[in-house]
Amino acid sequence: MSASAERPADIVATHTSRRGLLAYLSRGPARSVACAGGRRISTLRGVPFPPRRSAPRQPQPRDYLDEPLSFGIDPDARFTVPPDGDEHALRAAAVQHHLAIQLRRLEPAARRNGARAGRLFGFSRQHWSDCLVGRSWMGPATYAAAIAALLDIQERISDTRR
Repeated sequence: MSASAERPADIVATHTSRRGLLAYLSRGPARSVACAGGRRISTLRGVPFPPRRSAPRQPQPRDYLDEPLSFGIDPDARFTVPPDGDEHALRAAAVQHHLAIQLRRLEPAARRNGARAGRLFGFSRQHWSDCLVGRSWMGPATYAAAIAALLDIQERISDTRR
């Protein structure tokens, strides 16, 4: 079987170390194969893509609410720990929920700043939206963007020089 016709299972069997697999991938065209640890390594022109910003944490922030669709809307929402959750994540979900409520109370023009916040702090508009409805956990950059929006200091931040 030629190298271009190998199946991912064959590649994993012959290239069990990460270094060996990356060396194999850098020789050929863009492809995506399974690694021995079960993780996927995608490459484009032999350069591995970096991992996601943060590994998906299960459950999602809105799963900590009794009514998940009220995330970021209902200030009196009740929180409970889901089966796969923990108390610390419940507190983080509560903070994110109340932060989303405060962001929704801003003027409409200030509320629609996901693209601008993403440019300033380095995340996508979709990630911003997912965080505000509880489908994704906020990371440090997203928290910083939310606080900047609440304090109305985005203009000052965009003008800062390194």
